[in-house]
Amino acid sequence: MDELISQLTRRVTQQDYLRLEEASATKHEYRDGQIIDMAGGTFAHACIAANLLRRLGEKLDDSPCEDP
Repeated sequence: MDELISQLTRRVTQQDYLRLEEASATKHEYRDGQIIDMAGGTFAHACIAANLLRRLGEKLDDSPCEDP
């Protein structure tokens, strides 16, 4: 299925994209009728994202923006 997606050069509908993406083993992006491969995440990226969210959460503790 991924080979089919990567070979598509014509514009596709949102419905076609969703159908193909559901059957795909990798993730893609839909932009202006084109299906674009998304890069895979790395361990380093996951660590950066987790640290950012943790620190942001710490800053929001005891602030008016904290969730109830």
